[in-house]
Amino acid sequence: MVDPVQVRPDLSTIGFRVVTNVPRAPEALVDAFKDCPTTDIADVVTKMFTMSSAIRPLYEPIKRIAGSAVTVRVPPGDNLMVHAALSYAGDGDVIVVDARGETEYCLGGALMGGIAQHSGVRGFVLDGAYRDGYELRKIGFPVFARGLQPRPPRKLGPGEINTVIQCGGVPVHPGDIVVADEEGVAVIPFEYAEAVLDKVRQRGRTDSSRWGDLTKWETEHRTNYEKLLKDLGCRMD
Repeated sequence: MVDPVQVRPDLSTIGFRVVTNVPRAPEALVDAFKDCPTTDIADVVTKMFTMSSAIRPLYEPIKRIAGSAVTVRVPPGDNLMVHAALSYAGDGDVIVVDARGETEYCLGGALMGGIAQHSGVRGFVLDGAYRDGYELRKIGFPVFARGLQPRPPRKLGPGEINTVIQCGGVPVHPGDIVVADEEGVAVIPFEYAEAVLDKVRQRGRTDSSRWGDLTKWETEHRTNYEKLLKDLGCRMD
């Protein structure tokens, strides 16, 4: 007779995993998004890949960041794998953490941010809380999160690095391009990065130097929206 204990699968690794082989977009392509406001990107990727407004800059003013996602999933109140992610993230990366929106414990502080910055990490995007906002502002390390919380977390695990996560209500795959600024956070799926960049460049009008003749824009805007209202059946008295 077979001992059921000997054939029972080992469940200790469920939710405890690090993936090290992650594709990344070319550096030049990632860097091209530094000049693209999240408002312009959101017009292209829409609400499917624009994070909740709850994910905000931890301090302002804050510089825009664009980088390849190193994804982290942690249980609420634990930051073991956020610390571990510092060993797998480097130049040009953004660490994106799925903490399921937990804000009663922080996910780290300024020391962790300083280590990440020294390694070339461009910033953190966290579906959770962080701390040491004043020190982070002083060193100029960008963090986007749900808010500040001084209470320290546990470091027990489990957790995952470089698996598919959800942050701010949108899916994030390792290697996706993440852009964050004072307006919010947008995600560009890795496989669509070039197409999104082309579209953003075609549509972008945030910079006033690209507006051209405002009288022309005003006329086109009025004509387009009057037609839209009529097409939708709006009563025009």
